[in-house]
Amino acid sequence: MQTHPKNYPTDLTDEEWEQIESLVPKPKSGRGKKGRPALDRRVLINAIVYVVRGGCAWRLLPGDFPLWQTVYGYYRRRSVSLLDIKAGREAPCPDM
Repeated sequence: MQTHPKNYPTDLTDEEWEQIESLVPKPKSGRGKKGRPALDRRVLINAIVYVVRGGCAWRLLPGDFPLWQTVYGYYRRRSVSLLDIKAGREAPCPDM
């Protein structure tokens, strides 16, 4: 579920989100795929921050975040892109 009604201490503030929003690529959309809703980038980032700051396993994400597999996949694709850029390689297509 993606409603994320609960506030966690690790959630980004509005000010923090405004600073990074333009830097956060949009996830794959669910357009054209039955049953796959579009995701809110802020919720994805809050979920990633929850795991990174809290030091928990991906599978332990609370149920009001998107599925852990979705969050991990988004994190993994973006991490690989950043590592490629730092290593001087061309980053893969952002729609990966």
